[in-house]
Parts: sequence; structure tokens; C-alpha cells
Amino acid sequence: MRFTKKSFPKIKVSGAGFTPHRLFKTQNAKSLSRGLSRGIKISVPRPKPRDQKCGAGFTLIELLITIAIIGIFSTLAIVKTNQYRAKARDAERVSDIKTMEKAVELYIEDNGSPPTLDDDPTWEELATKLNGYVAGGIPSDPVGDKTYMYCHVGNLYLLGAALEVDTDFARDIDGNQDGYTCFDCLFIDGICLISPDCDDNGQGQIGNDTEVSALCLGYENP
Repeated sequence: MRFTKKSFPKIKVSGAGFTPHRLFKTQNAKSLSRGLSRGIKISVPRPKPRDQKCGAGFTLIELLITIAIIGIFSTLAIVKTNQYRAKARDAERVSDIKTMEKAVELYIEDNGSPPTLDDDPTWEELATKLNGYVAGGIPSDPVGDKTYMYCHVGNLYLLGAALEVDTDFARDIDGNQDGYTCFDCLFIDGICLISPDCDDNGQGQIGNDTEVSALCLGYENP
């Protein structure tokens, strides 16, 4: 068996007449035994015991805390995502009402007054009246659970939409529009509880949607 320097890592040697480099130049067991016969002491340090904590896993408390933190961040992310989606739907509703306002104004230019409705009006009837004034037909709510409104009295009209997020609009109609009764208004869901309230601070009402931020365009109380 041949011995090299790598065969004796971290070896400590001591004794008269011996220098460390002579040991590492030893090429075989015979040379090593000669060195030992001269009183050379060779000591190889024992390996240090492994730190028991190095391979230790998480404790139950640490796991519970980690799971709780992950749950909190997941909840916050879901809430934030839902808020962004609600704002996106509201932006579409605002665009829909503005589109309908332009269509009604074009209708007035051609016919002299806003579209009139029968005694038992439907949203489909309004769509028929505005056919050709709105590309692709009059819009409806993005998810179908909020109300669009059209009111008509004489030469005046009012358009409205119930929004999900409280929004303060600068150029819309605000306040209770008690000049428009349920008999004057058509709602996309066909339900009217009281006169429309166009407040955009979370206290408005469009049809059966109460305490909402309402966007109203058109003409105020007749």
C-alpha cells in the first residue's frame, strides 16, 4: 500500500530528528515505520461530532406560524385581485352608459325627442329604438348582477348604472331624482323600487341595487 500526502490529512507530528516534510515525502509503509521507530508521535484529530441542529426540521410551532403567514398573504392577494376586477367591471359600465348617452343624443337629433317607451317597456324595446345608433346594440351589465337604467319624461332623459366600487365622478348627475318615477324609468332587470338616487358616494340607488355608487348621465329632475 502506498502512502501519499493526501493519505494523512491534518496530521500532527512531533519528535526529535523529524520534520513534517519528511513524513509527507514518505513513499511506502517501510519509510513510515522507520519514522515511528525514532520516537515520532503521530496524532490524527478525531472528527468533530455533527451539530445535531444542522439536520433538525421545523418544529410544529414554526410550521403553524409559516402556514398562518402564507394564509394571510394569500387572502390579501385575493382581496386585491377582486378589487382590481371590480374596478375593471365598473370601467366597462361607465363606458356603456357614456355610449348609450351618445346614442340617445343622436336619436334626439333625428327624432326631436328621446326614445319613448310603451306602458310595459322592456330593455329589448329600448334596444330596438336605438338600433343603428349603437354599434352592436345597446350594452348590458358585464356580469348581469347590476342594473342599467333609462328614464324618460317629455324631452328629458336619464341614464344610470349601479357600480361596485365607490367612485366620485366630477361631471355626472348627483342626488335623488324624484322627478323620474318608476313609471318613467326602465331598468335592465325590470325592477323599480323607488325613484333613482344618483349619489356616487355609496348611498345611491338604481332599481333594486341599494347603497351603491351610481353613475347618472342625461338631464336632472324635470
